[in-house]
Amino acid sequence: MNKIKEKENKTLESLKGKFNYKNRLAAPRLIKAVISVSTGSAVKKDPKRNDLVTDRIGKISGQKPALRAAKKSIAGFKIRQGDP
Repeated sequence: MNKIKEKENKTLESLKGKFNYKNRLAAPRLIKAVISVSTGSAVKKDPKRNDLVTDRIGKISGQKPALRAAKKSIAGFKIRQGDP
């Protein structure tokens, strides 16, 4: 069993005892977590920073982050189409 399932089972048991849930399915569960980062002007000045941010977010989340480029330009935010 992986670490996430073990932690989930341990947490569910403690919630079950603390709040007197009769059934494990009555306890709240974590469905997903979203981590979002905007590098902004830092990547424009130094493109190597994108690799640094990708590496650190990967270490935090345990998954390789998916890079997304801007779909359209927004002048107010100084974002150009295709910027990471």
